[in-house]
Amino acid sequence: MSTLIKNAYLVPGAGQDHRPDADILIEDDRIAAIGVDLGAGKADEVIDASDRIVLPGFVNAHTHSNESFEQGFYDALPLEVWLLHKYPPFAVKPLPERVHYLRTMLLAIECVRSGITTVQDDLINRLGETELFDAGASAYRDIGLRAAITASMGDRDFAEPLPWFDEMLAPELRTELRKLKGKPWREHIALFERHHAKWNGAG
Repeated sequence: MSTLIKNAYLVPGAGQDHRPDADILIEDDRIAAIGVDLGAGKADEVIDASDRIVLPGFVNAHTHSNESFEQGFYDALPLEVWLLHKYPPFAVKPLPERVHYLRTMLLAIECVRSGITTVQDDLINRLGETELFDAGASAYRDIGLRAAITASMGDRDFAEPLPWFDEMLAPELRTELRKLKGKPWREHIALFERHHAKWNGAG
């Protein structure tokens, strides 16, 4: 399958000069040639881009697919207050894998519609659910979007890094929060290795 984009105003990027009236020949999923008047007879499909700008795909260099369903819920809040709404300590419960898939697909669709071709997804996964990671990776694979996916890591207990913990919180709340334990770092490494073995290069 080949596609010829004709007469585009091409913005190559990386400091290169703009090229008005450029033709771009795509064969399968690769750019085969860029030039002037490449000839429509070579292509299965011809797209007239005489009133279009063509430029390289964008990279979304920082996103959290696990927050896709909460867009616009807590606008204009300071970060610390927003975090309490989005990641309350006692309200993180496992969700069905299908829900993880759909919320990642929602983000992926928005990316594709915006000209994004690569995503860096910092996937917050405090419970270490393999289903959450697998669902997100599956969504990117299915839509054809390149993705670098990270997974959460925290081997310290919830209360450990909070300097105001003892002074500001009621004793009963401190007792409950101290029950939230971090995973040992070796478990995190094992999880990363599992994700890498299953998903690296799988798309």
